[in-house]
Amino acid sequence: MANFKDLAEALLILAKYDDSGYVSAEHDIIFSGVSTEDLPEDSEDGARLIELGWHDDTEYDAGWSRFV
Repeated sequence: MANFKDLAEALLILAKYDDSGYVSAEHDIIFSGVSTEDLPEDSEDGARLIELGWHDDTEYDAGWSRFV
C-alpha cells in the first residue's frame, strides 16, 4: 500500500517528464503514461521511483506504474 507522502513524491518526479500530467488508475494500479525510454530505470529519478514501489508496466505498455 502506498502512503500519501511517497505517492506525492513519485507523482512530482513523473510530472517532470510529462507536461500533460496524464495519470490513470484502475482496480489496484496507477498508470503514469511516462515511458522508461523518457525516464530510464537506471537514472537517478528512475532509481527513486523503484525505491518508491514503481515499475515498468510491460504487460499493458503503460510506462511507470504502481500497485496500491
